[in-house]
Amino acid sequence: MDELPQYSNQDYIVGWLCALPRSELTAARMMLDRPHKEPVNQNADDENSYFFGDINGHNIVITCMPPEETGTLSAQKLVQPLKRSFPNMVLHLFVGIGGGIPRNPPTKDSNDDIHLGDVVVGWAEQAGIPAVVQYDHGRYHNEGRVELLSMLDKPNRRLLNALAPIISDREMGQMNFHDHLHRLSDLQNFQHPGLESDTLFEAGYDHVAVDKDALVEADKPHCYRCNPTYIVKRPLRETIYPQFHRGTILSGDLVMRDARKRDQLSKLHHNAVCIEMEAAGVIEDTHCLVVRGIADYADSHKYWSWQNYAAASAAAFARELLHKIRPVVAVSDGSGLNGLVTAEPTLKFDRTVFYNILNQGEQHYRKPRRESITESLSAALACFSQADAMLQESGNDDPALQIKVYFRLMTVECTINFSQTSSPSHVKYANLIAGAQLVQLQFGASGHPPVGWPGEQHG
Repeated sequence: MDELPQYSNQDYIVGWLCALPRSELTAARMMLDRPHKEPVNQNADDENSYFFGDINGHNIVITCMPPEETGTLSAQKLVQPLKRSFPNMVLHLFVGIGGGIPRNPPTKDSNDDIHLGDVVVGWAEQAGIPAVVQYDHGRYHNEGRVELLSMLDKPNRRLLNALAPIISDREMGQMNFHDHLHRLSDLQNFQHPGLESDTLFEAGYDHVAVDKDALVEADKPHCYRCNPTYIVKRPLRETIYPQFHRGTILSGDLVMRDARKRDQLSKLHHNAVCIEMEAAGVIEDTHCLVVRGIADYADSHKYWSWQNYAAASAAAFARELLHKIRPVVAVSDGSGLNGLVTAEPTLKFDRTVFYNILNQGEQHYRKPRRESITESLSAALACFSQADAMLQESGNDDPALQIKVYFRLMTVECTINFSQTSSPSHVKYANLIAGAQLVQLQFGASGHPPVGWPGEQHG
């Protein structure tokens, strides 16, 4: 097995947050393209546990709340260390399960209604409607009006932009849920429980309780003692694949087990699609996108058998979302180009930055210096092409590695162009140093390049 890659804390841009270790954390880890080794220098004051990996070139940190700890306060504690431990983390996904708010009355198209296993995203379809509302935190006025104090209008714009192609894919029937869910196919507990077990009862009918262990022993469905005449008649789904909905997510500190209260909240928040327990604790610090798989209908009929699958569907959606976002990597080379840049899937990145820097420099030099810059640029571009071809031939399509290679080359060239001397010998020197930088990244500490590596001829 190949050795796992190891990056620094500064290289992690995406934070994947979850609340439940058995279902949500497991599903999240299964979505990684590959895991990473833990960075060497961890923040000693950070009490969180982390898992590291990547999806589509995004370096990702997964963290989860401790077992049996739920609610907004615990969620706040989870996100507080993130900025200190991962200073370049700018994208946050809060991925897990929640209780669905079904359409009332039911829609004619079963795909438009919210069913168990579906995915809801905290992003309202109308402008001015909050993405997340803490429904149990507000001021009550004399006239009965409630002033909510904790809400989030918009998640990070880069995350919202990625939702547009997903919406289009849904309309065209090209959602990739199945491919992503297949990553959990070896875990029996994460499979679809069956459409026949997706039942919505009238809000006024409470669950007839049965011991959970007795249900398993008797091999009976969760609501086998509930009166089926109280099941809400809705159009049947024709496929097990989850649908995607968006709207306001209601967040509070208590588990919602009351369909009457659920419907009351739905009347107050017409765009609400889900009720959950933690999102209000993280929205202000992270501007995260909240993604929830529907595990129940926020009523007394809690469907334990749907929790794992709901967590899987939410994780699959988050993975698809990351495939719609160009990878962002941190650059810190002492070159004056520090910060975050968007990575393309090959070394043929965006050379506009490089050209602009050179053009600005050319304006301040006389003709001999400009000619030297042009020669040096040509040498660097030749090295870029050779490096790109090598990575293509080796089958290494890791965007994080490729963009680092590119910026190492660009850094060397910029350094030489703006050095004190303009000796023509530095044109060769640029190619040599660039080659050495790439060897170090591509072939490890041993630095054994293949035959024909461009830096060899300058040795």
